[in-house]
Amino acid sequence: LARVLIAKMMARNRKGKGHTDPKARRRLVLRFFASCPPSDIDTFVQHLFEPFETELSLESAPDPQAAVPLKKQLGFLNLLIDLLDTLGRAIVGVIDQAMNITIRMVHDVEGLLARRDELASSHVNVLKSIRILGTKRIADVLLAFPTIDHSRFKSELEQMVLKRPLEYLRNESAQQPSPLLRFALSCSNDRRLFHYLRALDDTMLPAIFGLLSIPDVSDDVMDAVLTISENLLLNKRAISDDDDDD
Repeated sequence: LARVLIAKMMARNRKGKGHTDPKARRRLVLRFFASCPPSDIDTFVQHLFEPFETELSLESAPDPQAAVPLKKQLGFLNLLIDLLDTLGRAIVGVIDQAMNITIRMVHDVEGLLARRDELASSHVNVLKSIRILGTKRIADVLLAFPTIDHSRFKSELEQMVLKRPLEYLRNESAQQPSPLLRFALSCSNDRRLFHYLRALDDTMLPAIFGLLSIPDVSDDVMDAVLTISENLLLNKRAISDDDDDD
């Protein structure tokens, strides 16, 4: 049944309204599974994740031949937010898999974008979209499941999401918030995620605040930086308390 409903949910129509619209079908299927027993939900989500499963290893270079098609990766990242919104805590048993898949996607995209001169411009644009959505989904999962121990992903997150993008933060954040800036903004909105900011504050936060000195920086980037600063100032007592506990 899970495979049949997934096929129905993923089927595309050229035109559709109401129940024939792909987005409407997806919402209907997810609402149906939201009322099912946890074992059925786990089976359903396992089938959804199956095409994207791979062992997380950030030491290896991405293999374009083995990669899931880019459009399908975007589809997964869009579906993930629907799973979080509709099923919520019901997918807690598979959230590590969601993190593994998303981190691997962003890692592979970073590797491919490092060779962007070899790629068609249309592919580069899709890869950038995957990087932005993937980074946002990581923050979404961290916010949705703050009580889960994500420590096994800590080094990967700091290596991939925080450290590596610093090299191009200034270049890519002038006109619109980069993936790193979006991630930092998400973390600054919740004290439970402050440790991702504090862990690298000697390098990351000065780089983020330095965006304000870029000539002709966009209003969106300026708003994001000022919001991060405001959030950190408002929660200064919380940060101090956390440091005392450590």
